[in-house]
Amino acid sequence: MGNPDLPTSVSASTTSDGTVTVTWNDVTGETGYNVYLCSTSYTGSWFDHISYSKSVGANTTSTVFTGIPGGSYEVYVVSQPNPNKNSYL
Repeated sequence: MGNPDLPTSVSASTTSDGTVTVTWNDVTGETGYNVYLCSTSYTGSWFDHISYSKSVGANTTSTVFTGIPGGSYEVYVVSQPNPNKNSYL
């Protein structure tokens, strides 16, 4: 079996108390997801500038980060076991 497809329809919503909710569509064949928030004020590879990360189990379609300070972040959702494909917002 090949690697799973990349997640689609990635979106994020925020609240004034520093809560960031990230959602995406589940893909077939994954064993979980890694979700990353990266500050947009970086140069080089996004993977070298991860500010916050979470791992969630198979068939999960959302996760919540709390206590995130204000600022601009890019969101990346990576399906496992597929480190070469990611979906970002």
